[in-house]
Amino acid sequence: MTIFSLINDKSSNITKDNCSYYGRLNSTGFGIIRSYEGIPENILVNLIISAILLLLFVYLRRRFSDSRNITDGSEISNLLYGRSNASRYLTDNTHWLWVRDLFRITNEDIYKNCSVDAYYYLLFHTYLIIYLIFVTLFSLAVILPVNFQGRQGTNEEKFAQTTIGNLSPNSSLLWIHACTSILFVLVGIIVVYLYKSTTRYYTTEDMYEDEESKEK
Repeated sequence: MTIFSLINDKSSNITKDNCSYYGRLNSTGFGIIRSYEGIPENILVNLIISAILLLLFVYLRRRFSDSRNITDGSEISNLLYGRSNASRYLTDNTHWLWVRDLFRITNEDIYKNCSVDAYYYLLFHTYLIIYLIFVTLFSLAVILPVNFQGRQGTNEEKFAQTTIGNLSPNSSLLWIHACTSILFVLVGIIVVYLYKSTTRYYTTEDMYEDEESKEK
């Protein structure tokens, strides 16, 4: 009797139901949301932890900031607008005043009052967020319904039913995934082009202003 014969004897007694049973026992999580293999539970836990960290940041920022800046709550405005006009957005004194200022700050304010590198960095993330929003919405509107058309997944594998693994290898719907991959690459190239065009515009403006200052 060899080791392979022992393995075959053991594996012949294991059914698909047994695998599903042991898989459920070995799944990680707190058992709050068991559907979709714990993905919603993972998102919920991350949101709770993020909220706790945000509250901790607000407390520590308020606790250890400079006492004079605490009085008017203008640290971010001082950084972005300078102390001369830092109070133009400030009308009250709250823990969340900086959040309001973040939504009211314009790209021109960042460009004129901070370094050019800071503006380019934030601009890059702005275009990146726009691209990710497009990918997310397109995937939810097109890719997800396509994946639900398959029949490869089981009731115990609800998350697998949302992926490309739910489609048959011979399904013509796989072409939608292939075309979508090409579309995402093309959209990414367009986003990079728009970003470079914007940075090129501000670089030209900087050179023009430098020439004017030298002439004066």
